[in-house]
Amino acid sequence: MKELIKSLKQPMFASRDTIEEAYDYALKVAKATDNPAAVMTAVQVVVNTIANELEKIADMIEEDIDSIQNPYKELESIVDRWCRE
Repeated sequence: MKELIKSLKQPMFASRDTIEEAYDYALKVAKATDNPAAVMTAVQVVVNTIANELEKIADMIEEDIDSIQNPYKELESIVDRWCRE
């Protein structure tokens, strides 16, 4: 999964804090220009933002798998963390 996420990200382009912010930005750019390069830049900002969110999820899953495999880690802490997220 991490390789897929890595392949989606383009470091030359930015991202936003949330997917909603990235989508709003892309929509604003698309409505304001006929320039395909500007629209594709905005689309890549959306893709980078989604990839960042997927990366967070993948990290959480990886941590949880490690915790489950570690008999000293309590399952309760995993559930607590998932409920906070």
